[in-house]
Amino acid sequence: MTTRPALPARRSDDGRTLIVVCPGCGRRHVHGRHNPTTGCTAPWRDDTPCTCPTGTGDGHRAAHCSNGAMPRGYIIVEVEHDHLESRSA
Repeated sequence: MTTRPALPARRSDDGRTLIVVCPGCGRRHVHGRHNPTTGCTAPWRDDTPCTCPTGTGDGHRAAHCSNGAMPRGYIIVEVEHDHLESRSA
């Protein structure tokens, strides 16, 4: 059985998407995060920041690689901004 890598993802400034760096192509990929069923009051399509709890967008995602390097995708796990900064230091 092939395992999919788990990647740390950071929340976008408006909170509606998660951003990961793909191990297959080295580029940033953006995936949806917002889920109004969590009680978040931000509408789907406006500039209101999303307040969904951390982890709302976690799970399996298809990679957006144009080179096909990640055909089975990956698992994304949202981490807090300060956690990402401390890991890269």
